[in-house]
Amino acid sequence: MKKTLIAVVALVFATSALAEGNYAGIKLETRDGRGSTADSNVFSMTVGKSINQYLNAEIYTRLKNEDGTDSNNTRLEGALIGSVATPINGLSVYTRGAMGKRFDPTSDYNYWSVEPGVKYTVTGDLALKAGVRFRDAFNDANNDSTRTYRLGAEYALDKTQTLSVGFDRSLGNAEFNAFSAGYGIKF
Repeated sequence: MKKTLIAVVALVFATSALAEGNYAGIKLETRDGRGSTADSNVFSMTVGKSINQYLNAEIYTRLKNEDGTDSNNTRLEGALIGSVATPINGLSVYTRGAMGKRFDPTSDYNYWSVEPGVKYTVTGDLALKAGVRFRDAFNDANNDSTRTYRLGAEYALDKTQTLSVGFDRSLGNAEFNAFSAGYGIKF
C-alpha cells in the first residue's frame, strides 16, 4: 500500500511540474495524545494546483507513527479549497472540503472533512490562519469523528518558498495537541 501511495504522489509531482500555479509542501508534526490517544509523530505531503483565483485542488497524504506501538496508519485524500477576500484589508475566508481513505493495519475506510477558516496577511511576508476542521468516517462504526481547532503562521522566504508553524487541538475520537513545522514551494 505504501508503494502505491508513493507512486501516486510521484506521478502527481511529475505531471504538475509541466504547468504553472502548482504548489507542494511537507510538514512534520508531533502530537501529545490525550485520554486514550497515544502520542505520535506525523509526516505529511501536499501537492496542489490553483484552478483560478478562488479555487485550488490538492492531494494530501500522511503517515502517522504512534509512539510505543506498531499501529501506523496512512491517509490519502483529495480536496477542493475555496477562498475569497473580504472587505477588510488583508483578511480572507476559506473552506477546504475533502474526501479520503484511511489505511491502517486492521481496516481501511472512507471519510470526509470540512474546514472553514480565516487567513490574515499581516505583512507581505507574514500571514496568520485560524480554522476548525470537522472530520467523520462515512460509516460511524469506524470511530473517526473529530473536531480540530487550528492556528498557524506562514512566512514567505521569497516569492516561491514558505515556512510554516502550527498548533492543532483535536477533540472527539482522537484527542491530542499537535505542534507542526512545514516547508512549501510554488512552481
